[in-house]
Amino acid sequence: MTQQEQQISAESGGSERPFYLFIHVPKNAGTTLRSIVDFQHGIKNTITYYNQKSTQLLENLDAMLKVGQHDYQALIGHFKYGVHKGLSCDYRYVTFLRDPVARAISSYYERRKTETSHFSKPDGSLLTLAESLVLHRNSYDNQQLRFLVGKAEDDQLSMDDVEFAIDILERDFLFAGLVELFDQSILLLSKQIGWKPCSYRPLNQGSDHDIDDADIKTIAALNEFDRILVEHVREKIAAETQKYGALFQGAFEEWMSARRTMEAGGGPVPVVEVGADELPRVSKFLLA
Repeated sequence: MTQQEQQISAESGGSERPFYLFIHVPKNAGTTLRSIVDFQHGIKNTITYYNQKSTQLLENLDAMLKVGQHDYQALIGHFKYGVHKGLSCDYRYVTFLRDPVARAISSYYERRKTETSHFSKPDGSLLTLAESLVLHRNSYDNQQLRFLVGKAEDDQLSMDDVEFAIDILERDFLFAGLVELFDQSILLLSKQIGWKPCSYRPLNQGSDHDIDDADIKTIAALNEFDRILVEHVREKIAAETQKYGALFQGAFEEWMSARRTMEAGGGPVPVVEVGADELPRVSKFLLA
């Protein structure tokens, strides 16, 4: 157990490493995060929950952790807050949020490719974003808040849900990052969770699209609650980086240099370990 994990366990009254619940909100850099989680905890020790038509895995999660045949350390996937209610072990959530307008646009283009039947018109053409915002309105309505409070697409939301989400972010989440500050977030998360230094390549990145101002305004109006959550997380990240000052800044510059070197070199491996001697400022920050 790392020094960071021991501290987390002590604060929660436990004696073992907490089980990590990585909520992957769709289109929030989850593919890249999953590659890092698999690398840090090991694929065999990471349970995934994607494209599941049944909740059986989540319902039997506590039993899986008690079997003892595997050293399960984390669950990552498209599940909502509340999975912990069936666990008898210590746990901590982790998630990443994203600018809600950018997330909605990315979701539209992704779903238009993978769910063609829902986006096809009688003449064979595909729904425009404006048309989809009308026909699939609930799919664009504060999806990140819904994941954080465990509500369905057709459930009504209020400021009470926003306040509850902020409360659980402080209480049950080890860390919440931002896609727009992904590299800074991963460095801070690495310190929080006790991960070893690594370098990684972004995966499943979408393309830029020209979007009408009217569509942007419609999406923004649908996602006011998500905007509040994103700003809360942004302020938390800013406070964390300011707290560490030059120590974080030096580590981050070194971190990004390693990232650029890896991307320039290409190769099929999405994540690689980097020795402490190669990243001395990063190592110093992680151990501070």
